[in-house]
Amino acid sequence: MMVSSGGIICLEKLGNKDIRRQVSNPGDWWGDSEVLLTFLGTPSRHFIRRQPYEYFHDLTDIQGIWEIEPSGVRNFNGRTIKVGTFNCTVFSSFEGLDELGQPTRFGGMELILVKESFDRLNLKLNIVMPTTSDLWGQFDGERWQDGIMGLLMAREVDLAFCGLWIVSSMTKCKLETSFPVAEGCLKLIVPKPQYLNSGWFSLFNPFKIDMWVFTGISVITAALLLFCSSYFIRLYRPAERFRSGVTLVGCIFWAISLFLAAGNGDSSNEPIRQIVIWWITLGFILTTCYSSGLITQLTSPTLSTKMETIQQLVENDFVWTSPYALDLDLMLDFNDTWESTWAKRMRIIPDQQNEWKTVASSKVALFGQQYGKESFTLDSEYPQDLLKKFEITRNCINTYRIGLVFRAGSPYFRPMENLILRFHSGGLIDKMMNDEFEKVAMLKPYVREVFNTRKKMVKSEEKLKMDNLKGAFLLLVVGLMGALIVFLLELLVQAYKS
Repeated sequence: MMVSSGGIICLEKLGNKDIRRQVSNPGDWWGDSEVLLTFLGTPSRHFIRRQPYEYFHDLTDIQGIWEIEPSGVRNFNGRTIKVGTFNCTVFSSFEGLDELGQPTRFGGMELILVKESFDRLNLKLNIVMPTTSDLWGQFDGERWQDGIMGLLMAREVDLAFCGLWIVSSMTKCKLETSFPVAEGCLKLIVPKPQYLNSGWFSLFNPFKIDMWVFTGISVITAALLLFCSSYFIRLYRPAERFRSGVTLVGCIFWAISLFLAAGNGDSSNEPIRQIVIWWITLGFILTTCYSSGLITQLTSPTLSTKMETIQQLVENDFVWTSPYALDLDLMLDFNDTWESTWAKRMRIIPDQQNEWKTVASSKVALFGQQYGKESFTLDSEYPQDLLKKFEITRNCINTYRIGLVFRAGSPYFRPMENLILRFHSGGLIDKMMNDEFEKVAMLKPYVREVFNTRKKMVKSEEKLKMDNLKGAFLLLVVGLMGALIVFLLELLVQAYKS
C-alpha cells in the first residue's frame, strides 16, 4: 500500500476475500480519502474513489496510473483547449484576446469556473468567438447550426458555454453536458400596478353585495313588523291613537331613521319598544362595522390588477419585445393555447432606442431570467427610469438548467465533471454566481428594482383628501336635490287643496 498526501493507492491480490467489502463499504475502510484500488491478476481490475463520490467506480479503460494524480485530478501537461464562448451577462465576459487566444481581462461565472478547472487540470484556454449573428446557435431538428453550438458540432472547439440551456437535442446530437452549474427560472417583468383614486362608489366598498342585500332585507322586515304592530295597536287600542295614519312607506323611513340614529326616545314606552330595541342593536353593530370598514377603504391605497400570467397578458392585449430572435420552442409550450398566442405577439426590435420607445409607450412585458433569490438578468439593456416601472411576476413561466457542453467523446468531459461536482459541494459555484451578479448590481443598482413589488399597504400616516370623500359630498348633493323636489311637491299639494 502506498499513501500520498492527496489520497491512497492500494495494491491487492485478486483472490483476497475482502475485495467485496472494500469496494461496497468504502467508508469503513478508507474514511474520506480518495483511493485508487488495484486488484492484481489476469486481468487486473482497477477501482477509483473520488470525492464527492462516496463509492468506488470501476475503471474499465484505465489510461495509466501516471495520469491520475494523488488528488484524483488528471494532469493534461499544458495542452491548449479551444472553447466557444462570447460576452453574455453574468456567465462570460472578457476584454481583448492575446496572440494565444487568452483573455487579457475576464469575468463571468462560467468563464471563471472554466479557468479554475483548467488551472487544476493543467490546461490552457483558447477562446473562439462565433462569427454568425446567432451567437448561441439554432437546432434544425437534426443538427445544431451557427453560433457556439455550430462550432461544437463542427469540432472546431472542444467545449462551449455561455448560459446554454441543457436540452434533449444536445443528447440527440451525441453531445455531452456537464452537471448543471446553475438553475434558472424564466419570468416576466410587467408594468407595476398603479394607485387608484377612491371614487364615489367607495362608500359602498366596506360591504359586499350579499351584505348590502341582507341589510336591505332587514330594513324591509323591520318596516313590516313596525307597520303590522302599529295596525294592531290602532285596531285593539284605539284610545292610545298610536301612530295614527301610519303607512308602509312611512314605516320604511321610520326603520331607516332608527337604524341610522341608533335610538328613538319617543318609542321607549310604547308597545313596540321590543322591536325597536333589537332593531337598534342590529343597526348599531352594522353601522359600527361599516364605519370602520369605510375608514380602511378610504385610507388604504387601491391598486390596479397586476398581470401575473400569460393568459392575463393576452387578454389585456400586451405584447413583448426582444432585440433578437429567441428559441420559442424551448421557452414556451405551444400545446397551450395562451402560450402559443403569446409567442405570436413577439416583436423583434434590433434598434435599442426604438425598443425603449416601444416599451415606454405600449402595453409591453419583458422576459428575463432569475437565478437564486435576488439575481435577475435581461436580454437587453434598459435605462433606469424605464426599468423602475416594472416588477417581476410571482411564478416561473419555465425552469431550466445551465451547463457546459462538450463535443462527443471529449477526453476533458469526465475530469471537468468531477471538478464541477467538487465545486458544487463546496459552495464555490454559488459564490461565483453571487459575486458576478453583485458586480452587475454595483454598476446597475436599478436591476434589483424589479424585485420591489408594489404592495397595498400604508407606509405612513395619511390624511383624508377630497378624492377620498367626494362620494359623500355627491350623496349630499343628490339628497338635497331630492329634498327640494319633495318640498316643492308638498307646496303644490297644499296650494291645490286650499
